[in-house]
Amino acid sequence: MSRYFYDCEFIDDGFTIELISIGIVCDDGREYYAVNADVSDDAILHNTWLRENVWPTLPTRPLTETELSFAAAASKSKSPMMSVRRQMSAQLGTLDRTHLDVKPKAIIATEVREFLLGGSGPVELWAYYGAYDHVALAQLFGKMIDLPTGLPMFTHDIMQAAGGLSEMLPAQESGQHNALDDARHVKVMWTALLLLGYMGAKAGMPVPRAVRPRARTPYRSLSRLRLRRPLSRTERIRAELAEKKANYGVRRPIQVLDYPSDPAALEHYGRGGVVRVARPILRPGWR
Repeated sequence: MSRYFYDCEFIDDGFTIELISIGIVCDDGREYYAVNADVSDDAILHNTWLRENVWPTLPTRPLTETELSFAAAASKSKSPMMSVRRQMSAQLGTLDRTHLDVKPKAIIATEVREFLLGGSGPVELWAYYGAYDHVALAQLFGKMIDLPTGLPMFTHDIMQAAGGLSEMLPAQESGQHNALDDARHVKVMWTALLLLGYMGAKAGMPVPRAVRPRARTPYRSLSRLRLRRPLSRTERIRAELAEKKANYGVRRPIQVLDYPSDPAALEHYGRGGVVRVARPILRPGWR
């Protein structure tokens, strides 16, 4: 399996998502970064958040004399919006479309497909708050059904895997909103969760003993069961087995269940991450 950690910067106007840049990091060490040459400079600069956070991370250049003259002429335009946009372009420059990282969207789509399918085994995608990132990635190829064969139609989310315990994730020290630096940090967060044991069993790695919560059983004692119906034969047998083994200290078999994403469930099972539930094994022939 090849795991890919990625991040997209995009323009979101509430109706469409337009890709600005994309960064991808593979668990085998390969990296990819590209900026969309087809994106509009004005659309980025008109958005205050993108202008302050994303624009400084992009490869830009100052305007030429011809472009400055055009911007000065546009500043005298009767359209206030056009005037403001040209003035910002004159101050902040323009996207350097001669830079090696700046490529047409069609070329980015081809390179991303080759990069993602160039690993070994199935592809697994990871992102941080990745709902819109997946849309931006999928729209490189058109509609969702146009995704190349071998690419999954969903992205695993770091926040969902963490179960809402965002305070345990390492903070990004630098390079925020640069797509490649953000993708690298997604891998850092995934590795942190792996070491904490949240995804250890799923990844086939041993879970550190320090993060294993205490085993719990749903049938600790018959006296604790509060049901408004009679116990079935299976429920009574399981309850009796659990009570006997708990009383006599017999070690119970352990089965690794799925990870709860609900903070209340984590509080109930313990904050160790991997939930381990003791489940008695019935004898052959019992139902």
